[in-house]
Amino acid sequence: AGNSAAVDTLITIVATDTVEPRQNNVSYVRFINAFPSAETQPLPQYSLRLGCPNGSVISSAIPYIGSSGNFSLEPGTHTISLVKSIGVQETVIGYYSMTIGANNNYSVILHQDPNQQEALLLLHDRSITTEALQTLVNVPSSQAEVRVLNLSTKSLNVSKTIAGFPDETIASGVPPLSIGAYAPVSACTSANEDTLRVEGGITHVLPLSLEVLKRYTIITTNYGNVDAANYS
Repeated sequence: AGNSAAVDTLITIVATDTVEPRQNNVSYVRFINAFPSAETQPLPQYSLRLGCPNGSVISSAIPYIGSSGNFSLEPGTHTISLVKSIGVQETVIGYYSMTIGANNNYSVILHQDPNQQEALLLLHDRSITTEALQTLVNVPSSQAEVRVLNLSTKSLNVSKTIAGFPDETIASGVPPLSIGAYAPVSACTSANEDTLRVEGGITHVLPLSLEVLKRYTIITTNYGNVDAANYS
C-alpha cells in the first residue's frame, strides 16, 4: 500500500479564470471574498474601489466565497478602498496600499484576522515562491496634499467642498506667478465626488476624486486676454 500521508488533498472554495496578461504594461487584479461573516440575513457583501469609495470600481458586491472578474491596472502603488454593504447601507472598512508589477496577475483576498475583523491579502498568482502572499497594509491617513500654481494675473483662493461636510481652505490669496505650499486636505470622506472651488472674481468648480496619500497641483492660467479669475 502507498503512503497516503505523503499526498496533499487540495480543496478549493473558489474557481476563477486567469487572464493571460498582455505585454502592454498592465496587470490584472481580481477580488476574492473569504470572510465568514457571523451577521444575520441579509449577509454583507464587499466591494473594492480604486482610491477612495468614490473611485473606479474594481469589484462590486461580492458575497462570501465569491470572486470578481479581472480588473486591468497599471503597475505601481495604488490605494484601494474596502467597502461593506448590507442592503443599501454602505460602510468603508478601510484603505489599503497595494503595489503591483507589470504584466502579471494578482488576487486581493478578504479574510478574517485573529481578532475576527476584515483584513486583506495580496496574492501574486504567477509567483511560485513563499513570498507570493503579502498582507496589505491599512493606510492610517485619510488625507491628500494639494497646492496651487497660479500662472494667472490675479490672486486666487482655492477650497474643497463636499455635500454634508464643512469646506476646507487649500490656499488663500495666492499671488500671480507663484506657487503655494502643499496643504493637507481630507480625502475619501464620502462616496460623492470632491469639488475644488477656485475663486478670484468668478468661481470655477472642478469635480474630481482626491485619493489618500497622493499629491496634487492645481494650475491656473489666463485664457487668451482674459485672466483666470474672470474666465468661465
